[in-house]
Amino acid sequence: MACASKPAPVAKPIPAVTPGDIWKYINEDQPYQNWSTFPPERVPADAVWKDDYINLWIEGEVAKIYMNSTALSAIDKAPRDLPYGSIIIAEVYPIKEDETLAECTEIAGFYKVEGSTALYNDWVSFAYAPDGSMPLLPDGRVMDAVYGPVFGTKTFCHSCHEAAENDFIWIDSPKYDVEHTQMPAPVAKPIPAVTPGDIWNYINEDQPYQDWSPFPPERVPADAVWKDDYHNTHLEGTVAKTYVNSTALSAIDKAPRDLPYGSIIVAEYYPIKEDGTLAECTAIAGFYKVEGSTAQHNDWVSFAYTPDGSVRDVDYGPVFGTKTFCHSCHEAAENDYIWIDSPKYDVEHTQMPSPEKQ
Repeated sequence: MACASKPAPVAKPIPAVTPGDIWKYINEDQPYQNWSTFPPERVPADAVWKDDYINLWIEGEVAKIYMNSTALSAIDKAPRDLPYGSIIIAEVYPIKEDETLAECTEIAGFYKVEGSTALYNDWVSFAYAPDGSMPLLPDGRVMDAVYGPVFGTKTFCHSCHEAAENDFIWIDSPKYDVEHTQMPAPVAKPIPAVTPGDIWNYINEDQPYQDWSPFPPERVPADAVWKDDYHNTHLEGTVAKTYVNSTALSAIDKAPRDLPYGSIIVAEYYPIKEDGTLAECTAIAGFYKVEGSTAQHNDWVSFAYTPDGSVRDVDYGPVFGTKTFCHSCHEAAENDYIWIDSPKYDVEHTQMPSPEKQ
């Protein structure tokens, strides 16, 4: 009797570089807890806490490290340079006073993506709370808002791990010791003060917004899309490309929407030329959520600049501050001030009030 043929395995491609795609991949498509743990024979004895858990540079916390088969296939090679598609994940656990472990507080790691960041050997970093949202520090503050982004190609995670000189892996680095005395503590990058200069410097120098994720394309209505990542706006003949920092991105899918403090959303505006191509960017505008800034507008501070960083006040009145014509337009979205995926959105923005001149 002939053997019954087995169905061909269905390929599960590596995830796209967005927080949602990576989270889904490591929890649903290829659950990381089914992966191998970091090879115990490669872990220095003084790094071991108990069993598969290792000490961390964060006092009183340990981690369990998992790696996918792509990374595992080359973990013993020297000099180390893991192949593209490698993913390494750490579950972080606080140690309780009785020396048992508390619940996991963070799921973080690196994903090597070809062409993503030559500066950091193409490693993209990520970090989540156990529910997939932005991880918090022990005092309740959002980690991203204190140290800077944890997701992306230029993060405080990179600034620490590059010192390992071991393709960004500390645990079996020749420079490892249990105290991690050679591991630099991350330098806190606070969210900017509420001044035009501070916000401009933050989104262009401290944490360049063009390194952030674009607004999730799956959330943009089809009739709002102009081309690629550009979407139509209420300004006739003008399209925008919208970026969100990881604080905002961590809660963008939650309903009802109420983005956390420290969220920043930036839109670049481009006029469409007669030949259908884009002219140069004419404005960089957005919102920044600052606790206690304006209860009337859910604590959103608006800003707008010309491409050289000058504040772009217009005939309609101020664009920077806590009570601007930007607020009068965006509050009608009833979506925590975000129009692009508002249930009230349509391509003509017929429900969007035209700002009144002051």
